[in-house]
Amino acid sequence: MVEFNEKIKYKKKSDTDFGGNESYSEEMTTPARIKEKFTMVKDKIGEEVIVSLEIKVPGDCDIGVEDIVTYEGNELDVIAKSSKKDIEGNIVFKKVYC
Repeated sequence: MVEFNEKIKYKKKSDTDFGGNESYSEEMTTPARIKEKFTMVKDKIGEEVIVSLEIKVPGDCDIGVEDIVTYEGNELDVIAKSSKKDIEGNIVFKKVYC
């Protein structure tokens, strides 16, 4: 079981207009476990990138790629995400990388 000892704020990407301007939902808060470490992940188009933040959130958290996480006053793009499932296939927690 993962112990979520911190909280993060995040905004869901909601739309992109014809000019390329992105809009986001209202800021939401979720419990999290944050680890600062360098990791190589694949972004949404399959290119390998190095990220410096790994955030574990509960499995029912609706955070995804292209959303924005606020950490220590900085807004960071979510580059990649993965899920950890239990033996029955239920999502226990998600990892997002910024």
